[in-house]
Amino acid sequence: SEARCSTAPQFVTLVDLSTTRKAAQEDSRSRGRIEGLVYRLSLPHRRRHTLKITRIDCHVLLDPDFDIGSTSSAQDDIVVEIHTDEGLTGIGETDVNPWIARACIEAPGTHTMGLGLAEMLLGQDPLDVEAHWERLYVGSAMNGRRGAVINAMGALDIALHDLRGKALGNPCHELLGGARR
Repeated sequence: SEARCSTAPQFVTLVDLSTTRKAAQEDSRSRGRIEGLVYRLSLPHRRRHTLKITRIDCHVLLDPDFDIGSTSSAQDDIVVEIHTDEGLTGIGETDVNPWIARACIEAPGTHTMGLGLAEMLLGQDPLDVEAHWERLYVGSAMNGRRGAVINAMGALDIALHDLRGKALGNPCHELLGGARR
């Protein structure tokens, strides 16, 4: 029989340590290391392997009644889906010419500073969102870090954050530090 990996979610809880600071300070190992908010990660079931990005789909959306003479960016959009080997999908989007953004994502690279965005993510663990941003930023240096490329990277970043939220069982805003007023 084939071994299956656990798809049980991991849970991240935002903890305000100001209420537990006194108790933590009594523990000499914690003294001086408690500041503000931290994430407490509890793993009810450990994964047997790391999630892997298996596919990235780009969907160009266009209003059927678009007016080429209009100055409205609400007529088109690109939606990006990042899929994993465990069936999770993260969704992102950006408001730039969708055909150009799709080309930035799908184009193959020719050297280490001119890589295609999708090829830098395929096979990677989608939960390491911040490292992916750095990899995308450095790996696309020769492709341009303004305009369409940075917008395409933003769509992928949104999809990665969405995917991490789904994998950990928490909404993205909580993983980014919680709601603010």
